Amino acid sequence: MKLSQYAYLAFTMAGAVIASSCIRDEIPDCPALQVNIIVKDKNYFNVDKVDLEDRISEDLPFREYVPTLYWVLRDVATGDVVDGSNGVIRVNGDEKSVTPSICPCIPHGKYVLTVWGGLESSEHLTENMDRLSFHPGNTQGADVYMTNDTLLYDAWHNNHTVELERTKGKLIVEKVGIPSYIVKTDKNITGIYGDLHHHNFTYGGETSVRSLMDIADHSRTISKTFLSPSVKKDGSNLNIQFLSKEGLPDIKSGNVKINMYRNELTWVRYVWDPATGSFKIYVKINDSWELVNNMGIL
Repeated sequence: MKLSQYAYLAFTMAGAVIASSCIRDEIPDCPALQVNIIVKDKNYFNVDKVDLEDRISEDLPFREYVPTLYWVLRDVATGDVVDGSNGVIRVNGDEKSVTPSICPCIPHGKYVLTVWGGLESSEHLTENMDRLSFHPGNTQGADVYMTNDTLLYDAWHNNHTVELERTKGKLIVEKVGIPSYIVKTDKNITGIYGDLHHHNFTYGGETSVRSLMDIADHSRTISKTFLSPSVKKDGSNLNIQFLSKEGLPDIKSGNVKINMYRNELTWVRYVWDPATGSFKIYVKINDSWELVNNMGIL
């Protein structure tokens, strides 16, 4: 059967187009999921109001703020872990952000990325890495950072940035003019949160922290302790016992109400008054000092 004139012309033109086109052997892979982790809380919110804490540069390498990372990526729909750091990893280099190596095999979908920063080890995380115990053994623990973000991954959304936020505050206790016979302080803080769940930065539980400190400088001693937030307003108590040389009486204090907040500094000052033989205790609130208690020898 002979082709008509028009059919023959169409066939010839189609052949010419095919012959002049580039034939691809394969379609390139879609871009892999990339996440850039940065640090949000480089300084405490009220650092400029506390003389005993220096503001640090906001332009330092990532590792200067957060030395370690532990991350896990979960499928939103199933909750299954699809990738992770396989333990705590140390941050090296001078980059301002960290980009973890996420497997390019992960399919498009919606995922939850949880990142813990500053951990010394993973032993105080729950088995599925969603909850952290803040003060193991009633110690201050690490200066921990965290972020928990839902990420959409598809052909148009494959590059995300997440921000690490500090989970604790810091208690600064200044002791001025300590009597020469005091050799050690026994500090107890109660009424602070015990753990943190990754979902919505949810604090829970309740715990306490205790620390002993030898006195080297009797004119002025400063201690700094990382603490989780208070369970409620005026809900945390600070109690310091000043331990004396053998044979001399200790100096005990009553409870001082303090407030601990995430990424904030709380400053308390104990000033020895030789005339009364007791300490006066002040708490820095905003821009002024408030006398909160008088201590005597009990």
